[in-house]
Amino acid sequence: MNNKYKQSILHNEIEDFLLGKGKYFVMDRDRGEHDSTDIYSEILEYYLLEGENYELTEKNIIKILKTKKDISGEDLLQLLGILWSYFVHSFKGDKKLKKEWKISKELKDLFIKNIETLNFNNIETYNNIKWIIINLKRKYNFDMSLSNDEFI
Repeated sequence: MNNKYKQSILHNEIEDFLLGKGKYFVMDRDRGEHDSTDIYSEILEYYLLEGENYELTEKNIIKILKTKKDISGEDLLQLLGILWSYFVHSFKGDKKLKKEWKISKELKDLFIKNIETLNFNNIETYNNIKWIIINLKRKYNFDMSLSNDEFI
């Protein structure tokens, strides 16, 4: 099986993969933008086949949030979607994911900092990020409240 996440790791293309850039861009024909579900499916498949190594994913998300100078709202939405996908699959009745991802305070703080400092040009992206943050707290008790409590 040719897992795209594994290939991105082997070819040092993890940032492109996680953000759905370059050869990892998959067109959503209905919306005319990147289909993030492909990325989430590949990550989930990798966890199930190779062992659940959330530390690798977290390390690379942290690296992107710390070093990417031109991070966009769409990038943040894509990365938040990875967390969302983890929670959705780990809390399903079938319990496919066995290992808990102990999401670090550093990762949460970097998400919050990037969201608070970004000037959103796209209200739909902003609303999607808001929806994820509200529902992470509401459905999974995972609090990513911003310092101004804007999304609570």
